[in-house]
Order: sequence, then C-alpha cells, then structure tokens
Amino acid sequence: MTNRACDSCQAAMIQGVFCHETGCPNSGKTWDKEREQWVKYVPCFECGCEVEVGEYCDCQELENEA
Repeated sequence: MTNRACDSCQAAMIQGVFCHETGCPNSGKTWDKEREQWVKYVPCFECGCEVEVGEYCDCQELENEA
C-alpha cells in the first residue's frame, strides 16, 4: 500500500503551501491500491500490528481459538 494525493477534498493554497480549511477527510488514512479507496488503520492493542478500523486483528482470532 502506498500513499497518494488526496482526491476527496478541495485544498487551498496559502502563501504557496497547500492546506485544508476544514480538514482533509482522508487524514490519517492509507490508499489501498487493490480496493482503490482510502482506508484507516490503527494499531492493535495486543500486538501493535496495523488493523483496519472496525476489523479484528489476527492475534485476537488466535486467542479465541485457544
């Protein structure tokens, strides 16, 4: 996954610097090339791996099976 330019907001330029007056809707998200959409990832509380918001980490599934 790689980051790419934001295509979901209107950026303003102030003194040659791009900024968002109300905040970018994709701030903190990563571009998922396979799904062609912005996805927010957060660290898992147990192992620290990056997990998509609303999903469970693989380490939690292993704990439930044990």
